[in-house]
Amino acid sequence: MYIDCSEKIIRDIAKVVDFANAEVYLVGGFVRDKVLGKTPKDIDFVVVGDGIKFAEEVASFYKIKKVIKYKRFETAKVPFKGSEIEFVSAREELYEKNSRKPRVKKTTLKTDILRRDFTINTLAARVSLNTKSEVIDYLGGLEDLKKGVIRTPLDPFITYSEDPLRMLRAIRFSSKFGYKIEKESFDAIRENLSRLSIVSAERISDEFFKIVDSDRFVEGVELLDRSGLLNIIFPELSRLKGAETKLFNKDSFIHSLEVAKKISEISNKRELRISALFHKVENYDSKESNEDVAIKLINTIGYRMKWPRSNINYISKIVKLYKRVVDLSTNCITDYKVRKLLFEGGDFIEDLMVFCKAYISTLDDVNHKRYYENYNKLSKRLLELEEKHGLREFNLAIDGKDIMDTIGVYKGPIIGKVKKYITDKVVVGEIENSREVLLNTLKLIDNGTILI
Repeated sequence: MYIDCSEKIIRDIAKVVDFANAEVYLVGGFVRDKVLGKTPKDIDFVVVGDGIKFAEEVASFYKIKKVIKYKRFETAKVPFKGSEIEFVSAREELYEKNSRKPRVKKTTLKTDILRRDFTINTLAARVSLNTKSEVIDYLGGLEDLKKGVIRTPLDPFITYSEDPLRMLRAIRFSSKFGYKIEKESFDAIRENLSRLSIVSAERISDEFFKIVDSDRFVEGVELLDRSGLLNIIFPELSRLKGAETKLFNKDSFIHSLEVAKKISEISNKRELRISALFHKVENYDSKESNEDVAIKLINTIGYRMKWPRSNINYISKIVKLYKRVVDLSTNCITDYKVRKLLFEGGDFIEDLMVFCKAYISTLDDVNHKRYYENYNKLSKRLLELEEKHGLREFNLAIDGKDIMDTIGVYKGPIIGKVKKYITDKVVVGEIENSREVLLNTLKLIDNGTILI
């Protein structure tokens, strides 16, 4: 089987290969995606011999001054026409028990192929001046692609023990392509769960995010659960099993997956999908089931997993406010409540409504119709009030200094309490948001005419 290698960057490197009489191969995802008829995102070059020396040849050929070298890993990067190209020596990896960072030594292409994670990623193609290159398949990767199987080149127990992040990669590729993880490989994941402790939270989160981004992300979460990895990474989700939701009379874990699946059908937004997965995170304890507990748990999880602060804030906002939308979809829709929702939702309001639409769609037919009718009324009223008052871009006409100067208090919780009181009154339309009116309101609070 041959693949097309006419990409300009490959043609540029092929000129150096020919000039230096080097042995260089395209490997991994590039070849796999070409075989599948997909557009590759990354290009990986493996050099039989000295990868760093070949990188220097590329730099010299194209008059590039800078070569970034990683001698420990026999790797080098070359800044090339707006991007970076990495060249890796064909290598063998030797792992210490408590580290994912191997010792490496140069080797043949075939031995290098054996160290890779899964057979579908072991395909290679030689770089030459020809635009067509024959696929090299030492381990049956083409057949596994055809069958849709995730299988390790070597003993899966050893593969996962040496680099436990590969357990998550197996599930990621399964959810990405819809492939089945070979039974022996899946069993080996269960046997190596404790090894995940040597992997950093950042690397785990990176793989988790890629699972979330995949077309079959809920299936990926189900695999994480079945394998036991979910309980290691997110015990807060695992303990939702058996906890009943009040509105749906369903298992909280199952319902979280149902909402996540609905979200994944209508949105590719990573943070929204994660919000769906964690929206019932506090339901494991009915005595503590409230939005404050949920937000605390989201922050604990995000901090532990080294998530970006922006992601944590987004998820917290959706989890905090979705119940208010659902409540408004069942009860009387008042301008007071809608204005507060607009103010608190801010830039998140569209995503919040998308989330709630998916949430309501998991109801039974009778309740879904009732909720959905009110949901549409709420959506319409949100648009009307936003056009009229612009509450999402609301700025109070006074600030903290005004409050302190007027009431004569310069620290303590009273300042925040006063600001919240005035903000709430402005948002619901009881006080005009003008500096003159708000300063007068502060004076009334100061002299005791208004009690808060």
